[in-house]
Amino acid sequence: MDMELLKKPNLMGKYEVNFRTRTGEVVSESLGYFGTMDDPEKAGRDRVRGQAGEFISVIHVGY
Repeated sequence: MDMELLKKPNLMGKYEVNFRTRTGEVVSESLGYFGTMDDPEKAGRDRVRGQAGEFISVIHVGY
């Protein structure tokens, strides 16, 4: 078994990204589900960059 994999946190679950649009509106969008190999914060920053917004946070909202 890969010992590095065991050291990674379990990021499984549903996440939402919060960001501010160009007009100043704060928006929350679902990022979907992630497993242990995914990075929800990076995915959230990528989503915001694609929409020309300002990243605020990524939150875990359940399983």
